[in-house]
Amino acid sequence: MNPANIVTWARIALIPVFVYLMYQAGSARRISAELWLAVVVYLVATFSDYLDGYLARKLNAITPMGQFLDPLADKFLVLAALVCMILFRGFPIWATLIIVLREVAVVALRSAAMKRGNSMPAAHHAKNKTALQLVMVLAWLFPRTGALVPVQDVLLYAGVAITVYSGVRYGMLGRKLLTRAEGSPAT
Repeated sequence: MNPANIVTWARIALIPVFVYLMYQAGSARRISAELWLAVVVYLVATFSDYLDGYLARKLNAITPMGQFLDPLADKFLVLAALVCMILFRGFPIWATLIIVLREVAVVALRSAAMKRGNSMPAAHHAKNKTALQLVMVLAWLFPRTGALVPVQDVLLYAGVAITVYSGVRYGMLGRKLLTRAEGSPAT
């Protein structure tokens, strides 16, 4: 276990804390202390995503476990936030389904590639997707009132669009990796 993986595990450990705080904040249209604490926990968890990547590169400690666990931790954080946003902020279920389907498909592709001896680390487009989703989630943690509503809506549609784009890109990459792993030429 290296420092980067410890940071990733810490991010996973923060997820139930975040969910608890969002539950305590509830669907009130006011900003409570619990909501602020949930936002702080969310931001710390988000920052840890960049920290573990930095540590892995800086310490030359990139491992297959880290390449698998880091994006999985991101997915758990976003999924937990999506559930909270549906329950307490009226986040659209259709958008959640698109995001979750993409995440499940990528995890399945990554697992299949790993079983065949291939690595499928997070691609640049996926990192952009994650960054935009994290900002979208941050905006949606707050109640939908006033000038924040159009910002939340723009981030929602941009987040869904980049999620679909990233899913298609991963599908193409996964197809190449899995075809190549079976001994056929990549297409």
